[in-house]
Amino acid sequence: MEIEAKIEIDKGKFDEINRKIGKPRQNLQRNYVYVFDFGIIRIRSENGKAFLTIKGRNKKSEFSKRHEIECEVPKSFYDRFSKIAFFLGNPFYYEKYRASSKYGSCVVSLDRLDERYFVEIEGDERDIRNNIEDLALRDWPIRKESYTQMARGEK
Repeated sequence: MEIEAKIEIDKGKFDEINRKIGKPRQNLQRNYVYVFDFGIIRIRSENGKAFLTIKGRNKKSEFSKRHEIECEVPKSFYDRFSKIAFFLGNPFYYEKYRASSKYGSCVVSLDRLDERYFVEIEGDERDIRNNIEDLALRDWPIRKESYTQMARGEK
């Protein structure tokens, strides 16, 4: 079960949190996403590696909460897939930059999608709340949409 809070922030807050979590390196993520009634299937390339992810639908919760299975696949799988993806049905493609670091008991990721900035905190609910307080994010709204939904302009 993946539990996370995704919070849209401005560039100043993004830079502040980046310093606080140790200035992790930004990596470009390239994503092909198929959307189904049960959730999504995503194939992602990042930093010379590739990953296959299946995510269920979000459950009603204070934070985003859903089942997730992710495994690394050969980079050649992603490369071949990217050449034939559109023949299998139109996937949605988007890119984002991500930097992640362990912070307390959570993983904090800083994401840039187009010119929008986000912090994503993943862990258990209590630890997420503690990180929101520690990073002074309680006045910033938690977003329930996935990056796929945001990139596609959905609510």
